[in-house]
Amino acid sequence: MVLGKFEGAPSWVPYFYNLFLEGEGEPVGEKWRIKILQEDVQRFPELKDKRYAYLVFSDVGFVDGYVR
Repeated sequence: MVLGKFEGAPSWVPYFYNLFLEGEGEPVGEKWRIKILQEDVQRFPELKDKRYAYLVFSDVGFVDGYVR
């Protein structure tokens, strides 16, 4: 279970948040979009057949995400 700013988020959100902090991805409206690579799928098999991870930031500091 992930707690803190990632509470309730999928397990891959902290990983992509770290990529965001390293400058990966691009803004899309109020979200942040990061391309899912093969190495990401190896780490998180549930991301297979998905192209992008989206990070969503709340006004109170929580980070959530979804994939497409």
